[in-house]
Amino acid sequence: MNEPADMLLFWQRMGKCYKNMEVEVCARHGITRMEADILLFLANNPAYDTAKDIVAVRMIAKSHVSASVESLIAKGLIAGTPDAQDKRRIHLRPLPAAEPILADAHAMQHAFFEQLFHGLSEAECAEFKRLFLHISKNV
Repeated sequence: MNEPADMLLFWQRMGKCYKNMEVEVCARHGITRMEADILLFLANNPAYDTAKDIVAVRMIAKSHVSASVESLIAKGLIAGTPDAQDKRRIHLRPLPAAEPILADAHAMQHAFFEQLFHGLSEAECAEFKRLFLHISKNV
């Protein structure tokens, strides 16, 4: 058993599984994966509500975020409000039109985690989450 290779394969398989599930949601709603990611990010992380936040936290190229934000605004799925102190800073938020997409995307995330943790006890899931948070702090 090659532990480093097995761990890398696990992360790749997990990412592919999530991507495949996300693609189904995107196809149903006529949006790109990047648009879905941004919608989910804004819905799941209300404290991070600017394009700059998305770039910094998600580590996505500015150009990709910018293009997707513009597309989401044009589709009426998100809106931007200038910051009271700095008009150049735009706060983004999902609009009611995005609710069906977000409902499907949240259901997809729930199904993904159900699949990921299938067969594990609550204690094992809690331990995995604790270890994952610890490892996350190391990188």
